[in-house]
Amino acid sequence: VRTITRWMKTTTDRAVAEAEVAAPVIASHAVQQTAKIATSGAYHDSRLNAQAYNRLLARNIRSDSDRRGYSAWAAAAVEVDDMIGLEEAEEEAMGIDVAAAADEELVRSRKGRRGRKDGLAMGLFKAKNKASRSMFSR
Repeated sequence: VRTITRWMKTTTDRAVAEAEVAAPVIASHAVQQTAKIATSGAYHDSRLNAQAYNRLLARNIRSDSDRRGYSAWAAAAVEVDDMIGLEEAEEEAMGIDVAAAADEELVRSRKGRRGRKDGLAMGLFKAKNKASRSMFSR
């Protein structure tokens, strides 16, 4: 369920859009989206997404709340990245070329392997929940 609490004009001006950024909200969304992409097997895309959100959040720290949100985001992003790194190390040990990150067949095979051993999904789920709680705590 989505509730609209305020109407705002849309803009294509980045400075105007970023002036209204609520870092804890963006950080929570970023962790969830990054983990969701990783869960799909697209590890490289997940890391790119995390890097983009990291730059956005770092540019928009304006208050203690923003700083807390960014810190929680950074901790969760490192946790997610570490999990992806472990999965990639396992793939390399099995002789899989992880440099072929955009290869659709590799992404599909990751999903199939995770279906049998879903520790990554569980870890990503825990990281998302922990990050969301800490980003909005006062």
